[in-house]
Amino acid sequence: MASRMDLLRRTATRAALAPLGYLPAALRERLSVPKRTYEGDVLDDDVRLLLGLERRLARVPYADLGAVKARENYQEFGPLLVADAPAMESIEDRMIAGGDGPIPMRVYRPKGLGREAPALVYFHGGGFVLGDLETYDGVCKLFAARAQCVVLSVDYRLAPEHPWPAGPRDARAAFCAVLDAAAALGLNRARVAVGGDSAGATLSALTSLALRNTPYVPVLQLLVYPATDLTMQQPSIDGLAEGLVLDRATMKWFMEQYLPSDCDRTDPAVSPLYASLEGVCPAHVQTAGFDPLRDDGLEYVKKLRRAGAQVEHVHLGSLVHGYLNMGRMVPASFEGYDRAVRALRRAFES
Repeated sequence: MASRMDLLRRTATRAALAPLGYLPAALRERLSVPKRTYEGDVLDDDVRLLLGLERRLARVPYADLGAVKARENYQEFGPLLVADAPAMESIEDRMIAGGDGPIPMRVYRPKGLGREAPALVYFHGGGFVLGDLETYDGVCKLFAARAQCVVLSVDYRLAPEHPWPAGPRDARAAFCAVLDAAAALGLNRARVAVGGDSAGATLSALTSLALRNTPYVPVLQLLVYPATDLTMQQPSIDGLAEGLVLDRATMKWFMEQYLPSDCDRTDPAVSPLYASLEGVCPAHVQTAGFDPLRDDGLEYVKKLRRAGAQVEHVHLGSLVHGYLNMGRMVPASFEGYDRAVRALRRAFES
């Protein structure tokens, strides 16, 4: 869990951010990045302000920091914009089976749930290099409270210390271990979904593919701005290369940390877009209009549909990569939660 000093510092920073939504219109515009459009989408004004403030901070690129310092930076700033979530009935840290031994997992149980509860096994984002249980604590609480399900946040191993295939191996093993321990965890084994955002969505897609035609099929794969083509050849990678939350240079650095130099990026076990998708479980896919990964998600939706999979696609055209983490300053991001929650509840009830 976060230390008391960490919590106090984050609380103080969040309090300082709160008045930004009430700035005079002229000052907001002066602080914001210029208006921007892409493929018919128009960038959200709150996002423009957020990007303008971030630009003024002149933060050092992750590639220049290196993995260890980049993680510290992400841990410091990552949770600050996540909206507040209701208190949980319980939060428990425990270990779960990973691909090569036990890995940490945090279990969130919202108030009012009984035994035989539905559940979401969640894999955090961070380019396979950043992120942990703390940085996604708020996101998992929001999903647990809004979807009225247990959320199990898996702390899979990160690159460069643990490059591919460590992450996918951990994700697959952890999901199966959760189902095997469903009774002990107070879960209904037949009502467990898998999900994540960014790199975590990639791991969720790979897990769903690996487990089709097994006793461990998820009831839903929740994929929020997934990376599905790790060759980085989709057009939006270049079309939205700079000036946003995620840029091409950072993505390139993530891939250099995560993938061995001799790795075939078109291997279906690396890039789910190159897999045969027949027989995969139902999917809910979200894409953002101003995200270099928007075409990764759009192309994956097309391929899922061609394969006959049940898929719901939500395109939030005014938003950027990482919007789940921005509710404190970007109210439009709550549509992502709302649509995901409806999809989860439908899957749990089916």
